[in-house]
Amino acid sequence: MAMSPEPEANLNLACAKIRDAAVQGAQVVCLPELFRSPYFCQTEDAANFALAETIPGPTSESFTKLARELKIVILGSIFALVAVGVTIVYGSIWMPNAANGQFFVLAALLGW
Repeated sequence: MAMSPEPEANLNLACAKIRDAAVQGAQVVCLPELFRSPYFCQTEDAANFALAETIPGPTSESFTKLARELKIVILGSIFALVAVGVTIVYGSIWMPNAANGQFFVLAALLGW
């Protein structure tokens, strides 16, 4: 999946690809890390904090609904805003029977 600079477009593309995979029989779908934007973790740039989202938020809500609807497991990540100026990357698993997805910490805090 090639990511554009537009988070909403990337989320829509991911949802479409997840649907396609489910139609083809996938039971588990794994997305690229930080799929909502081009990968930015190679550099420290405070401008990237604008990419952070809340939980619940667009990704967690979309994938919770998709996992339940398609009866599949979705593996992905969220660049989450946990406090002003404090972000964290969460590796996430959305299960068909989970109300709000299941989240676990994938990486350390990214508050430069």
